[in-house]
Amino acid sequence: MKFAICFFGYPRFYDLWKKTFGNFYDGCEVDYYAHFWEDGDLNKDKLLSEFDFKEVVLEKQKEDFSEIPEQTDLSKITKSVFQTLSPLYSLKRVGEMIEKFDDEYDFVIITRTDVGCVCDESISEYELDKNELYFSYVRGSEWLNTHLDAKWFCGSADKMLKICQIYDNLTNYLVNDRISLCHHRLFFHSLREYREQMNMVCVNSTATNGGWYFLRNGTISEI
Repeated sequence: MKFAICFFGYPRFYDLWKKTFGNFYDGCEVDYYAHFWEDGDLNKDKLLSEFDFKEVVLEKQKEDFSEIPEQTDLSKITKSVFQTLSPLYSLKRVGEMIEKFDDEYDFVIITRTDVGCVCDESISEYELDKNELYFSYVRGSEWLNTHLDAKWFCGSADKMLKICQIYDNLTNYLVNDRISLCHHRLFFHSLREYREQMNMVCVNSTATNGGWYFLRNGTISEI
């Protein structure tokens, strides 16, 4: 099975990602792509050697999001507008890479360097269907119904592009479709036509988080 793993956002704890989460892709052929926000402390050479990217873009974080429609419902966001729109713009830049893919990958995964799952199995052991969509596990009835988790997305390139095109469709989603500004709601809305093909991947049924973790302060954390 061949995967394109596409990172977005800040490259937090990038040097720990393979050691912590990489075994989930054992036995698979993987190419890495990324759009990262760059800061002055980033060791570019170390980052580039860590993943041997097929394509990577590093740029200063976009700060001007004045184009957001005035009618936008901000009642659902728990962070600032800047913190909400910044990752959507980074995903847009990842989408520019995915648009260049042919049929070379069985699945495209969109994720970050500070999240992943901890388990003893490889994704190659799961019977993934190219017509289905897969997301990191979260407890709650809203997930896969009105919300999608933001840690890990897996599917065909054309479906992953829908997520990456949210930024360019913001006016339509926020104004015409009246979706509140919220990552989870926007992710679901962009893929709503595939509701029946959505699945959550639980790699540890005994864990409340299904085996999915963040990297915080150099170690795994549920939040």
